[in-house]
Amino acid sequence: PPQALEPIRDFKRWVNWGYGPGEPKIPRTPRTNPRARKLAAAKNDDPSTWGTYEDAVQSAKDFGCGVGLMLGPNGDGVDIVAFDLDDCLNPDTGKLAPWAKELADRANSYTEKTPSGNGLRIIGKGNIHELHTSLQRPDGGHVEVYSQADRYITVTGNRLEGTPDRLNNLSALVFEHKLEREGNSPSTSELTGETPPATTPSSAEIDLASL
Repeated sequence: PPQALEPIRDFKRWVNWGYGPGEPKIPRTPRTNPRARKLAAAKNDDPSTWGTYEDAVQSAKDFGCGVGLMLGPNGDGVDIVAFDLDDCLNPDTGKLAPWAKELADRANSYTEKTPSGNGLRIIGKGNIHELHTSLQRPDGGHVEVYSQADRYITVTGNRLEGTPDRLNNLSALVFEHKLEREGNSPSTSELTGETPPATTPSSAEIDLASL
């Protein structure tokens, strides 16, 4: 996996996607039985239907599909949050929409291009706030936020140039988006009182060895 996700490669949080015509977004359980001729559907809230990274990669090779990562809490200590930025990247020029560039810069965390080529996914840590929401952005773009959410994300490994290969604490950014969804604006005291701002990586970077 990307270096940022290396510490969780052996956790059973990995799935497959893009398997079978007409159902590209349905997550699938990685095959562990070499005699199995198809991949069963995985459930976002059932860890028994997930596998390791190696399982998912082998299934991707065998069945011509992609690799994904489950985000929801399941008691294994893995802390993952994600921001899904859609319709923000010109695949021909590589130009980012201003709102997307600002968010990626503030996150200062591992960011990769999505399979469509016109979106980004920011992956980090800090799931102290429960949030699953979609917010509109200029020019038809929108951002989805997953924190303590029973969802999965695709993982391409196609890191956006200039972004770090580490997981940063994104809890402050999650909190901002939660308040935006609720129609409020965060105050400085609210942000700094709960967690260090995501714009100060020196205090917010995650010790990956602690996973």
